[in-house]
Amino acid sequence: MTDQEKAFCEFWRKERTPRPPYEGRIAMGSRDEPIRYRIGTCIDSPYSHQDIDKLAFRASRLTCLVIDVIRDRLPAALLGDVLHPDCIPKLATMRFHLGDRLNHGHDQYARIVYPPAEPQFINGMLLSETRIEMSIGLHVGGRQFCGSIIFERTGAKWICVYIDIG
Repeated sequence: MTDQEKAFCEFWRKERTPRPPYEGRIAMGSRDEPIRYRIGTCIDSPYSHQDIDKLAFRASRLTCLVIDVIRDRLPAALLGDVLHPDCIPKLATMRFHLGDRLNHGHDQYARIVYPPAEPQFINGMLLSETRIEMSIGLHVGGRQFCGSIIFERTGAKWICVYIDIG
């Protein structure tokens, strides 16, 4: 066994203390029950529980707004302050491709046009001091969806650099 392999084995045998996740519930809109979240971390986090609460709330709110953009209730440009400029054309493309199905009475899609989007849970991982990735479970008109969202911190502001709902 080489010295490098020995060092690697020693590293994995060491007792390590897992970093506790951020867990909590956030109240949102007219939901009777708060949205639960769990955010793990790969780093020694400089963020407080309140900071993570705000990020979880922001992610759930942004996901609901993006669903409204996809359903053609809001213009994508309205989200220009919180979305990276590369995300806006992608949302417009998604809205274009779903537009015919959402607007022309196809039964399987018509059920998601009118009811509000209701976040159910958020799971995520704080990967660095400037990057967090989250998955958001949603109900829209009795159907379940899952969204992925990535925020990056630039200066003092968290910007969504990736969002996908499917």
